[in-house]
Amino acid sequence: MLSITSAKTAHVMAHPLFFFHPNPLAIPRRVHLPRFTSLSLLSNNRPIAMRLLTLLACPSLRSLDFGMPKMGLDPSFILDFFSRPNPPPPLRSLSLTGQEPFVGAVQDTGHDTLRNLFSLLGGLEKLDLRAPFVDSEILRLLVLPREEAQESGQHPLLPSLKEINMAWHGTSELIEQLAEELVFSRYTAIGGTNLEEVLLSFPGFFRLQERERVKACVDRGLVLNYL
Repeated sequence: MLSITSAKTAHVMAHPLFFFHPNPLAIPRRVHLPRFTSLSLLSNNRPIAMRLLTLLACPSLRSLDFGMPKMGLDPSFILDFFSRPNPPPPLRSLSLTGQEPFVGAVQDTGHDTLRNLFSLLGGLEKLDLRAPFVDSEILRLLVLPREEAQESGQHPLLPSLKEINMAWHGTSELIEQLAEELVFSRYTAIGGTNLEEVLLSFPGFFRLQERERVKACVDRGLVLNYL
């Protein structure tokens, strides 16, 4: 792992043997990768993946793709990873994938943790969330506050977003309403970057396409696709 300190990108499939060392005391507390701009990490071993995030320090990171498709991913480790540098890395693209199928998401996603994480990523331009990181609370969290709310001091999360990719398995009238509000608020953003492209995958997607405000955004140039 120390041999990659001069690299700019890495694609890692974390495995228990990845951390085997004949002398565990020789493993450093932190591996500084000042030139790293892109990291893709895929693992089904939670302790190993979390250990890797604890070890790495990437102050120049611009893209993170973190997936644990067969296990739940604790977003608090992601928050800690971005909280350590001051200022946080200038991330532009974030992708999070957790356990599927969609089970117990409301209890397990850690809404407050994700809110705190998003508050650190003001320059984020692309967000890719897959189950279990998408539910009604996350959609509500990503809706931009109205102009009067911003004027009264309510700061928007992720004001620079241009592209949102989301996939989840459950749906309801509330979910569809929030998805519509998210799309409309981001595309007609005031005091932030206007959304350019949305990719969604959920059972009510085709009904969402027929909602008047969504159709108006598409007519004005928004790219709306089904994953």
